[in-house]
Amino acid sequence: MFGAHAKGFLMYEPDGHMCAEVMNPDRPAWKKPQKPTSDDKVTSFDGFLGYCGTYTLDAQRSILTHFPSVAWTPDYVGTSQSRPFHFEGEYLIITPVSNDPNIAKHVLTWKRVQ
Repeated sequence: MFGAHAKGFLMYEPDGHMCAEVMNPDRPAWKKPQKPTSDDKVTSFDGFLGYCGTYTLDAQRSILTHFPSVAWTPDYVGTSQSRPFHFEGEYLIITPVSNDPNIAKHVLTWKRVQ
């Protein structure tokens, strides 16, 4: 979905707001940016994920929960997305549970921007 070299940003604010965006940087450019084809749109959508909202952190259980209020897909808005997490040096490792039987395990590794 996002390729071997996915790029993105995950931002947390002290006031409880967050924003996450991930993309496949190898998505093809639209041939006509002012008039993308249906295939262009599908490829762009399938190679991007983004949402923003609020979050809570349960440090005792190492659970991070996101509450999207805007999202790339309407079904994500208003949901609760709980994820186990841990830190390894300057990396935040998040391991969301997948309901997809074809995916053994998701591992999201975020490096802190200096």
